[in-house]
Amino acid sequence: MNSSSLVDDAQHLLRVMRLHPQIVNASLSEFGEDECRIAAVFDVEMPFDVRARGVSATGVMAHEPIEIVIRAGYPWKSPTVYFRQDFPRDFPHLQPSLPEALPRPCLVEGSQDEYFAHFGLIEAGIMGLLDQLSTWLAKAGALPLINPSGPRALKRTTQSRTICRVTLPSRAASEREPPS
Repeated sequence: MNSSSLVDDAQHLLRVMRLHPQIVNASLSEFGEDECRIAAVFDVEMPFDVRARGVSATGVMAHEPIEIVIRAGYPWKSPTVYFRQDFPRDFPHLQPSLPEALPRPCLVEGSQDEYFAHFGLIEAGIMGLLDQLSTWLAKAGALPLINPSGPRALKRTTQSRTICRVTLPSRAASEREPPS
């Protein structure tokens, strides 16, 4: 794939992104032979009092800067969404990364590439990812991202390794089966 083809794809992605109601503004910020970056501002759904402050108690901004990157292989490979460098990193649904890397949300359960492609149209895949991002940011800004009755992932990242553990909620003593 040559760089003009990737730039054309990025410009198409940009045109479609601008149609999403929560994209405040977006522009092609960097383009090259191997990747193109789109800088955008996402209008996060928040309660009125939080929106008036401009930032939630969890650190999510009412107008959250995001960066969307496409690489060689697009549209067969999903765009990658990144948050600002100082985005809070204590959310459970962030991809494991080194502290100096930009934070990336986990937007879907399973393969994001498959999710992006399953719509059958590039435009629908773009809107689907932006809708997932909308839900992710709204929950991060107002509610916990984990359902207290469902499985919970614990992630600890250091410079040298990442440890992930999933814990299942315990059942109340009255629900447990007696030992046999």
